[in-house]
Amino acid sequence: PCKAYAPTFDQFSEANPEVKCLSVDCDKNRDIAEKYDVMSIPVTLLFKDKTLVAKKNGKLTADQLTSMLGE
Repeated sequence: PCKAYAPTFDQFSEANPEVKCLSVDCDKNRDIAEKYDVMSIPVTLLFKDKTLVAKKNGKLTADQLTSMLGE
């Protein structure tokens, strides 16, 4: 699922250079997955001023990613 989501995520990242977009391998970074209660992948977390403001599970569309910015 993450590999299928990657192209959309990458395109969103390129189209929105003002947004810092990062990918984390939950198998290699279990501490981060536990900290943010990641139970399924892919999951998209949105932070604003170092605070988690939105969390969406599953493969999102570009429109869904953009709409997260308004949350």
